[in-house]
Amino acid sequence: MIKNKKLILLILVSIMAFPLSVVANTDQVLPNLSLTKQQIHTENRLAKFQRLMKNPQLLSDVGAYIRKKMKNNRLQSLNQLKKVYILANLEPLWTDQKTEQMFLRDYIVFAASGVSKSALVTLKQIIESPKGSMQRDILLTDALLDYVYYSKNVNNNINSWLYQSSTYQRRDLSDQVLLQWVDLAKSNYGELFISKYIPSDNKLYMEIINKIAMEVEGEQSIDNMTIAKLALNAQRLRLIPNFDNGLYVNIPAYQLDYYKNGALALHSVVVVGRKKRQTPILFSQLSDVVVNPPWTIPPTILEEDVIPKFAKDPNYGSKKGFEIISYSGKTVEPSAIDWENYKGENAKKFPYMVRQKPGKRAALGRYKFNMPSADAIFLHDTPHKNVFSRKKRALSSGCVRVQKAAQLSEILLSEAGWDISKQKAVYRSEKTTFVKIRSENPVYLYYVTNWVENGVVRSVSDVYRLDPKLRSNSIDLHSINTLLE
Repeated sequence: MIKNKKLILLILVSIMAFPLSVVANTDQVLPNLSLTKQQIHTENRLAKFQRLMKNPQLLSDVGAYIRKKMKNNRLQSLNQLKKVYILANLEPLWTDQKTEQMFLRDYIVFAASGVSKSALVTLKQIIESPKGSMQRDILLTDALLDYVYYSKNVNNNINSWLYQSSTYQRRDLSDQVLLQWVDLAKSNYGELFISKYIPSDNKLYMEIINKIAMEVEGEQSIDNMTIAKLALNAQRLRLIPNFDNGLYVNIPAYQLDYYKNGALALHSVVVVGRKKRQTPILFSQLSDVVVNPPWTIPPTILEEDVIPKFAKDPNYGSKKGFEIISYSGKTVEPSAIDWENYKGENAKKFPYMVRQKPGKRAALGRYKFNMPSADAIFLHDTPHKNVFSRKKRALSSGCVRVQKAAQLSEILLSEAGWDISKQKAVYRSEKTTFVKIRSENPVYLYYVTNWVENGVVRSVSDVYRLDPKLRSNSIDLHSINTLLE
């Protein structure tokens, strides 16, 4: 094992061979260079760094130095830490307490969420490491690289990381990201780097972060299990923008909120898919409103529900307002079909479409709200208003039934230039009419079971059992208040 001074000298000699200038921000340091020249400058620095990383003796010695500092502590990514601390000349990067506290407020919540099994171990080690020590500095950097990888990739891994058992596994970050961190940390801009990965403008997310920080600092109004649930749901909420514009449906809460220009324009209870036909988590854009919509029955409902009922009752179609249509567009009488041929698995071979005509009894009611969806999911009215009085409303085949569909339609049609008299006339005609939406109306179907509202913890039942089997963390989060001091 070489001495620290000799190791630092080796790093300096290597850097002299491939010099790397440390800058906080190329736009500020190189204001007179064109964007192209700035990009070339950055690429040159990156190329020099990558050549430096081909020195096996240097990498081996720095790795030995880090392992010595760690003693018996576990690291998530020794190889990446070698690169970081070669760039840093083995100097500490966490010299600003404010930056450390800002990061730890978020990392505590990430660790408590259970998404990353390694994060909780790393957090424990940070707690036990001496403040101001190189050991703590390395552990903080290890935690940061974990958090940055998660933040950069969670949008593409929502279902596999945040629902049921997480498959999260950290991967290496690019050399460019490592360079950015060291550049900014050594120039006392570490807070600037970290802030890029914390969604501090997300009010719902920050309410949970602040609530858990208060608990860590000594409020102790909720137990560790509740903290773990809040922490998990914070990771889901960070993906949803502030409630400024659009339709937000919290599936397990059975509620819809429609916001325009930051103000709540409509609140409505809803019915969502039952457990076997769940309403999916999705983000889309409202495209049009259909007044007096027909309903082309989707394959799953057709095969499992409708065909068996036609087989039992030849008059089932007329009772429900169904018509059977060939793929060439011709109407087919139910009596012309041998329904026995399409029982069980053979239902998948049914060669026709079944469509319900618009009207008072139509399953979609009088209004349908379309949006692009791979699962053919949409929002709609219903003639069965009594279902909205039920406490448990996971009852549909996946689409979202809206209690106040008429009011929502009125708002959207008014935006499209329809006055009330025109709306009523089209409604009464029972003629199917498509109306394009003029304004941007994103749609968020999300799944959050615990959140904080004005400082108060709210919770609803996990109707689809999508929350993983959370357990009270093996670390008492109330005991780590020294981290945020």
